[in-house]
Amino acid sequence: GLKAETDFSWKNGGFNLPNDYISKFADAKTTAQTAVGLIDTDLKTNALIEQLRQESELLYRASFIPSQGGNISIPRDNTNLKAEFVAEGESKDADSLVFDYVNLTPNTLTAPVIITRTMLNMSSIDLEAYAFRLIKDAIRKKLEEEILYGQGVVKGLFNTAEIPVITGYLQNPSLADTLKFSTYLDDVGLDTKNSVFFFRGSDLNTLKSTPKGESKEIYLLDGNDLQGYTALKNNLLKQGECVFGNFEDILIGTFGSLEVRALPQRGVNILLEGLYDVDMKLAKEKSFVISKGA
Repeated sequence: GLKAETDFSWKNGGFNLPNDYISKFADAKTTAQTAVGLIDTDLKTNALIEQLRQESELLYRASFIPSQGGNISIPRDNTNLKAEFVAEGESKDADSLVFDYVNLTPNTLTAPVIITRTMLNMSSIDLEAYAFRLIKDAIRKKLEEEILYGQGVVKGLFNTAEIPVITGYLQNPSLADTLKFSTYLDDVGLDTKNSVFFFRGSDLNTLKSTPKGESKEIYLLDGNDLQGYTALKNNLLKQGECVFGNFEDILIGTFGSLEVRALPQRGVNILLEGLYDVDMKLAKEKSFVISKGA
């Protein structure tokens, strides 16, 4: 029950949830559930990270970089090394290696939830499992929102000036405009084999009903194939907006495990506050192309 926090490194009125304890929730059941647990994924090292990735197509493709220490600095190669033919006895001036760094620093995400006195009448293990899932889902949604539209601690894809924009693609989608997305990346010499599209669900349906050309029987989107690239759904995208690129170039630094604090409130309520330290940066801004509404 909620007393379990006393068994684990109490700190500032809270506690850290080790993986072996969180795994107990795999068998947790509410009164409405008799067969499956609230958390149906085996929890291993970095359990929260793995669950977030498994439940999000977007986060699954990002690069998570766990750290138990301080800031993370990742070297980024900006070298433009070219080979040339030279005549016998001549030489070519050497090019210098050029590096800068992507720096990730801890920024705290918080997701508080109140457990009321009435709710405390439920089985405590049910309550903990449900509260943990709410906290986890809130963190997942916030990370996705920041990747797409962040404009504060994290600068999202739609607020990064260096990312090319195709305006109004989904207002009148066509084969020619669909191919512009990969053309942008090809023109700057990027490999697009790991690139994917993300759309809102309703916009995916638009593409499924848009003819590819003169034929009314062949559509732009066939299953999840959009002219050779995978098209995936994320309903946090705004209507009429989409993004294409290699999401491995989104770097997410995580600093330590999920911390949960149990704080007594008035009326015998309990505030469970989830705290998770993360940061996100783009390894290459030009790995993406976005489309905004007209």
